[in-house]
Amino acid sequence: RAPQGARRKTRQVAKACAQHPESQAIAFCVKCGLPLCAACERPVEGRPFCRDCLDMQRREQLIQSIQNLQPSEETEKKVKTAAMLPMRNKELRRITPLAIDAFLPLAASLPAARAAFAEPLACALGGIERARVESGQTVVVFGHGPLGCLLGMVAAARKARVLLIGKAGWRLDRVRSLGIGECLDATGTDNIVEEIRAATGGRGAEVAIDATGRPEAWERAIDATGRGGSVVFFGGCAPGTSIRLDARRAHYEELALLGAFHHTPELIRRAVKLMESGALVPDGLITHRMPLEAVPDALELMARGNALKVLIET
Repeated sequence: RAPQGARRKTRQVAKACAQHPESQAIAFCVKCGLPLCAACERPVEGRPFCRDCLDMQRREQLIQSIQNLQPSEETEKKVKTAAMLPMRNKELRRITPLAIDAFLPLAASLPAARAAFAEPLACALGGIERARVESGQTVVVFGHGPLGCLLGMVAAARKARVLLIGKAGWRLDRVRSLGIGECLDATGTDNIVEEIRAATGGRGAEVAIDATGRPEAWERAIDATGRGGSVVFFGGCAPGTSIRLDARRAHYEELALLGAFHHTPELIRRAVKLMESGALVPDGLITHRMPLEAVPDALELMARGNALKVLIET
């Protein structure tokens, strides 16, 4: 917990905000002690909270109020509305902060098929955030699968130039038709890194992202990145995997090598908001729609590389 008088003390000491390092903090969260700027602070009765701690406190209050109620139709309605968790055998299910945090209300205008992209899109948002992608930058994505495409879409939404690296075939043709960015065939050249550098005037990319999980692609991503650029290792390699690294180049050209994995509740919120607003529409990645009983066939399609995204409909 932050000490008493945290707000006054922060104003006297130059402290960067935890969420926005470019901004000076004006308070400490009374729960976790993180420094907060004016944009991040959530004051409640004169006490500063960060968003996550305020959400947690509200969830705890909600849980307490539900646990104090007797099972009834009104109780069931409250549980379903506030926590979106069904009751079983007319008894209240145990509700934890983690369970409630796993649910997010969706706008009626958001199609269910699009909402299904919330989790992978949140992961892609996290990868783009790690590299701090900005307008005008060139972002190279190795891998033209669903996540590679989502990474490209998020970068394009930030007005970056996107180069998607894949292999010739129907998938690359499909991705090209979606207009996410420029598509380069890695099998159509002896040196894809030289192709990328030629496409960037010899400079290399400001940001290169691997979405394949293959060590050779990690190495190419590093090689394709220009001086002062960032490399995001988004695709995970097998345990024990090692890669070749020119340590001198990484040092003197000041490359940032970044890992990116999973998402946060805040990234889920932002992913849903992007889709609800229409700023990002991933519907074109759905290549097949199949019934629930056809799940084995859908998995086989994915395993053979004959689908981008399969939507299971009930």
